[in-house]
Amino acid sequence: MLFYNWVRPFPLLSAPSYYRLGLGLVFAHMDVSIEGRETFYMKGGIQGSYLAGVAAQLSVDKWIKTFKRHFISVETKFTAAYCRGPVSSNILEYSVIPNYAFHVVLGAGTRPHTHQNAKDTFKTMALPSLGTMATGFTIKTIDQL
Repeated sequence: MLFYNWVRPFPLLSAPSYYRLGLGLVFAHMDVSIEGRETFYMKGGIQGSYLAGVAAQLSVDKWIKTFKRHFISVETKFTAAYCRGPVSSNILEYSVIPNYAFHVVLGAGTRPHTHQNAKDTFKTMALPSLGTMATGFTIKTIDQL
């Protein structure tokens, strides 16, 4: 799921706290096994992933510890998604997958600030990006075992 979020201060909690409303897209990676049939796998797309549905989220985020440029937060989130993806090359065969979830997330982030130059922007964005890439690499490596 990939979300676009609107973030606003949450007045019912002490500062700093925020709420998010998000709308998003669901991308599915179709690798389907049905007993008695050959495995169906969709190639192409974004590394085998295709746009398959829509999603929404509502969350409340509370910073529990702040530092000079970073913070630690606790977030509660409700997500709802709908996904429809093919299970074979026959367009009449597909899966319908609704998903509703409640999350409690412990997170770390970078405090909003005005970047002075490109190097400052890179330093701010590098840590979350490297973390995401490392997580993806780890999942891919475990999946190949």
